[in-house]
Amino acid sequence: MSLPDKLEVDQALFGYSEGHRQLASSVSLPSKDVYELSMRSDLSPGASLSETKSYISGFSLPDSRSYALIKTWPAPEMPRPGCVWSHVLLLSRSFLTKQVNLGVLENLLRRPEGRADIASYNLKLKVKRMAKSPTSSRKLVSIIISSYYRNEPVLLNDTPDEAFERAMFDVWSQQWPRLRSEFSFRTVQSSESARDKGLTIQVVSGAREATGGKGQKLAWVEAAVEDATSQSITSLRRFLWRYGKDVAAPRRSFPDLVEIHEAMSQEPNGVGLGLAEQVLTRFPKSSDALTLKQDLLGASPPALAIIPRVRPSDMFKLLAKWHVVQEGIVEADQLSRVVANFDKDDLIAMSEAFCEIEQPESRELEIATEALVDTLEVDVVETAKLCEPIMFKVLKRRPELLETFDVKLLTQPDAIDLIRVASSPKAISNLLRRILSSPPSVEASAAASQHATLAFGQAIDLSIRGELAEDWAEMFKRLVDEILPHGLATLAGSADRAAHGLSLLGFPIDCSPSAATWSDGLGDTVNDDRSWARSTVDAYLLVMCLRDGVAQTVPILTKILPRLRHMAVHDMLSPDARAMLDRRLPSIGDSWDFNKRILKVLRKANRDTTDVNPIVSQLSLTEEELSYVFGNKDEKDHPFPLTRLFWPW
Repeated sequence: MSLPDKLEVDQALFGYSEGHRQLASSVSLPSKDVYELSMRSDLSPGASLSETKSYISGFSLPDSRSYALIKTWPAPEMPRPGCVWSHVLLLSRSFLTKQVNLGVLENLLRRPEGRADIASYNLKLKVKRMAKSPTSSRKLVSIIISSYYRNEPVLLNDTPDEAFERAMFDVWSQQWPRLRSEFSFRTVQSSESARDKGLTIQVVSGAREATGGKGQKLAWVEAAVEDATSQSITSLRRFLWRYGKDVAAPRRSFPDLVEIHEAMSQEPNGVGLGLAEQVLTRFPKSSDALTLKQDLLGASPPALAIIPRVRPSDMFKLLAKWHVVQEGIVEADQLSRVVANFDKDDLIAMSEAFCEIEQPESRELEIATEALVDTLEVDVVETAKLCEPIMFKVLKRRPELLETFDVKLLTQPDAIDLIRVASSPKAISNLLRRILSSPPSVEASAAASQHATLAFGQAIDLSIRGELAEDWAEMFKRLVDEILPHGLATLAGSADRAAHGLSLLGFPIDCSPSAATWSDGLGDTVNDDRSWARSTVDAYLLVMCLRDGVAQTVPILTKILPRLRHMAVHDMLSPDARAMLDRRLPSIGDSWDFNKRILKVLRKANRDTTDVNPIVSQLSLTEEELSYVFGNKDEKDHPFPLTRLFWPW
């Protein structure tokens, strides 16, 4: 709603008529106010007033709470000595709130031109709300400001003149509505003046020297003078009007507010912790300077706040010391919204600062942290290096992020804790990777056992990269029954995966699925794969075939024996493959001869009526070798040396 161009002002006239009394008024005042005006519009006790002098005074009325601005002139034409005329302007709180410059009121104060003029004081007056008064003396403004706000008398050489009154109007105009209504003054020396009730004037010899010798110039005084004498509305004026309205002691708080404004003007990108703590120190009660405190936190609408809020990097540090919710400065949901309104970079700065707090335990920090966790976006969590406590809270609250989160940033205990809230196999697998990369503990083993198949898959990956911590293999050997056969698919994909997985399981025999299941589960491989991993897998499949019987595993043996024979002859077997074959193939005494042992297997299978022709057809045996496999002679009667069997190269 727009404000009017002109504001109304009530007035009254007091003078002599069989005593000093009210002669006219544009408004009916309570009797208590009329009595107060009658007393204070009369010549002030102890005041010396020549016929050419006048003085002004101002104070709040006790009943209506209107402000009385009075100008008093001598009335020598009256029959009684010491009579005066006093013109009173009655200013409502609304007027003091809306009128920008109070110096323009000086032009409304006039001495009556005689009794015929008295009736004109029954009419209301109009004042232009944005009207300006002439600039006053900076020196006089400085004297008034430094004296009044430090509760010291204004020392002058002579009775104040119009220049002093203009300076006083500028000081009064600078004040916010509440301080304006509390500002009391009388521009004449009087025995009634009290130092603790308003502006006190003392006329003394050598006053200029006394005033100038009060001490060095104070920075807050200079800043206040600059504002009071400005012809435009400054940032300090806006600051005082917004943040002075709810200070507990307006007059005493004025220097503090000016100093805080000047300090904040040096911090346009956010108020630092030190300055924020100054506000708390100077206004310790929760309701004192409440608006300033709320704006510091960012709790007010941005359109209203005229100061930057506390820097994000200092927000949590401030909340650790300042119980803003407990003290009623902001509501819990307000504080949550404050944090939620910070942008991504600010949120990161806040989370980093959280880790610098020695004891991060308070209701306010809890609220702010929860809001921070809820606000952080996926890209921030995944790319920013959040401090560990915040990162952990984010992941615990939003477990979907665990699917892609870099688990290397977590400790093993944190990963164990988070796995309890993980909501998908992908997230659980990601956390298991972190758990398995550190040595097993009781808690870690329990977590891995609970998700045995997923843990087995991650263990294979880590083993291939050389990142699996020691001692985990013992646990997987104990979990064979839980992992197989449904976990067999985890081994598929490459001979390397299969070899590492089989090693983790300890190459199980008795409790292992059938050779056919293994062969189907691992899938086919290229025939020219001659790696150590392939030799390990083929050796294990051969052992499984021997366990299940050649008769049931002819197709598998047909695939693996030619490749395995090649690697055995060329000394390409892995240590694991050689060890398995040594334990499971038929013995031929102290020597180790793969060819002779396989020939024994085929010979026995043939004698057991197993058709081994599909296998033999892939081995290019000589006549002597075929005779050994299919013949009826005893081994000791066979004419060729066994050491040459399967040696066609």
